[in-house]
Amino acid sequence: MRKLMNAALDEYNPDLCVLLGDNCNTDLYEKDPEEFRKMVIAVCEPIINRNIPYALILGNHEHDLGHEDEIVEIYSKMHGCISRNDAPEITGNANWKEFIYSSDGETPKFCLWFIDSNNVCCDHKLSHYDYVHHDQIRWFERESEKNKELNGGEPMPSFVFQHTPVPEEYQLLRKARL
Repeated sequence: MRKLMNAALDEYNPDLCVLLGDNCNTDLYEKDPEEFRKMVIAVCEPIINRNIPYALILGNHEHDLGHEDEIVEIYSKMHGCISRNDAPEITGNANWKEFIYSSDGETPKFCLWFIDSNNVCCDHKLSHYDYVHHDQIRWFERESEKNKELNGGEPMPSFVFQHTPVPEEYQLLRKARL
């Protein structure tokens, strides 16, 4: 994995890396939080050594043992990590947005959204994996309206990062396979 990561970072020289969840075995956190922290450092080291800022969203397995806050804190204290939790009152951890600004650094021109897709769905008829909850969607809609105001009344161009795709994507994939 480290060889692949180093090769990709050297080839593409990104301005930002996004870790899309399930990055480290969270069972280790339960046994030894310090060893887990060392594993996180080892995973992030290729990014850190290149001084590339990076962001984290949680995967379903970061939720398995109930230590999401601690895991987010471990990452967020590391050099170069820009992750945070802008909306602690809503479902999930580390739901946040980051603007990309105009060349003068004054005007937001693009928005990167980081949304926690949580862990296991309570309705297995819908999906095994959890999803973005209604309060998260309402937060996204409120923040999108604010972004629209910052963008002269027009929707701001954006990317959304989350670990588990929305159920509608699964439904489309199932239809496409038929």
